[in-house]
Amino acid sequence: MENNNQKQQQQHSSNTNKKESTNSGGNDDTSPTLSSKPKDVLHDDVCSICMDDVSILDIKTYFLCTQCGKVMHRKCYKQLVDTQSLNDECPMCRAPIVDNGSKEDIERLQKWSSLGKSWAQFKLGTLYLQGLGVKKDPKGAYALMKLAADQGHHSAQFNLGGMYHRGEGVVKSDALGFKFYKLSADQGHAGGQLRVGFCYYSGTGVEQSDKKVFEYYKLAADQDSCDAQFNLGIMYDQGQGVIQSDILAFKYYKLSAIQGLAQAQYNVGRYYYNGTGVEQSDTDAREWWINAAKQGFERAIRNLKMLDEEEGIKTTSSSSNFTDNSAVLCSKCNKPAQTNRTLRKCKCKGAQYCNNTCYRAHWKEHKAEHNRIVNLPPSTGETKEEPTEDKKKTTDENKSKTKKQKPNDRCACGSKKKYKKCCGSKKR
Repeated sequence: MENNNQKQQQQHSSNTNKKESTNSGGNDDTSPTLSSKPKDVLHDDVCSICMDDVSILDIKTYFLCTQCGKVMHRKCYKQLVDTQSLNDECPMCRAPIVDNGSKEDIERLQKWSSLGKSWAQFKLGTLYLQGLGVKKDPKGAYALMKLAADQGHHSAQFNLGGMYHRGEGVVKSDALGFKFYKLSADQGHAGGQLRVGFCYYSGTGVEQSDKKVFEYYKLAADQDSCDAQFNLGIMYDQGQGVIQSDILAFKYYKLSAIQGLAQAQYNVGRYYYNGTGVEQSDTDAREWWINAAKQGFERAIRNLKMLDEEEGIKTTSSSSNFTDNSAVLCSKCNKPAQTNRTLRKCKCKGAQYCNNTCYRAHWKEHKAEHNRIVNLPPSTGETKEEPTEDKKKTTDENKSKTKKQKPNDRCACGSKKKYKKCCGSKKR
C-alpha cells in the first residue's frame, strides 16, 4: 500500500520552493504569542437597519450598496427585503442592484473612490486587476489598492502583497509582498495569515522560522482555512516546529478533508488504513480514498485498487472505477468540476465547461471544431445499412435468374409460361 513517506508539499498559492528549516519551537497546540481568537474588522458605519457594528472580515456576512454607500448585515438585509417584497433593490435607497463590472457599477465606484472611500477604491482596483468591465490595467489597479491599503483596508493589503509577490503592476519584491501580507494577517485576514505562514516556511521575504509558521497557520486554521489545516497536519505528521503527534495530525487532516481537499482526504484514508492516530478501519479508509479519487487523485485510485486486491474484489468494481466528470477538466479554465457537481457538455460532445462564463469565453475558439463535429458524416463501416424491401426483392430475383431452370418449370421472369416456352425458347 502506498504510504507517502516522503515529505509532503504544503498547500499555498505560490510555487516558491521550501528552504531548509533552521528554527524550532511551538510544542503545544496553542499559539505562544498570537491569540487563537480571530480578530475582527469593522466598517466605518454601523448597520443601517439594526444600528450595530458591521464586521467586514467576511464578505458573506454583510451587504454594501454602491449607490448610497450604506452597509448592513446580510441577515438584516434579507429580512427587510422579504418584509417589503423588494426585488433586486437596495432597501435603503431603492436603487437597483447592478452586476459587478457593469457600466453603472463602475460609475458608482468611481464616485465613491474620488471621495476617498477605501471600500470603493478596493472594489474598483479589483475590477482593473481582473479586467472586468474595464480594460485590464495592473498599474491602475495597484494605485487604487495602495490608496485603500493606506487606509487600512485588509483585503487591499492582501491583494497588494500578491501583486508585489508576482510583480504584477509593480516591481517584484518579496520583502514588500511579505509586508502587506502581514498587515492583512494582523487584521485577521485568513488568506493573509496563510501566506505569512508560508513566507516563514519558505523564507520568502523574511527569515525562515518554524515557530512563526505554526503561529500563523494556526490562526488561519481557526478560521476554517482548509489549506492551513492541511499544513498543520503536515507539521504534526513530520514533527516540524512542534512535537510530533499522529492524533493532532489526523485531526487537522480530517478538518481539511471535510472541506474537500483531495490530498487531505487521501491522508485521512491512509491514517485509517494504517491505524495511525485513529482506530484502524479499511471501511473508513476506502470511503476517504473514494472521495479523493473522485477528484482525480492518482495515489488514492492506486490504493483503492490494491485494497480491492487484498479483499478479493475485482478492480472493475464501482469503488475503483473513477472515470466520472470530476476527473475531466474544463475546456476553458482547465479546472476539474467542483465536488458534487458535473461539467456542462457542449452539444457536440467535444468540449465541457464548469459554468456559462467559461462556455461563452471559449465559444469563438471552439466554434469551428463544434461545427465540424456536428456536420461530420458517419464513418464508413461504422454501421451496417439494413437492406430495404425493394433491395431484398431485387436480390432475390437476381439469384433466381442465375439459378439453372428446368424446361417444364415456371419461368423465373414472372410470367405464367413454362421456362421452355418463355425465356428458355429465346436462348435456343
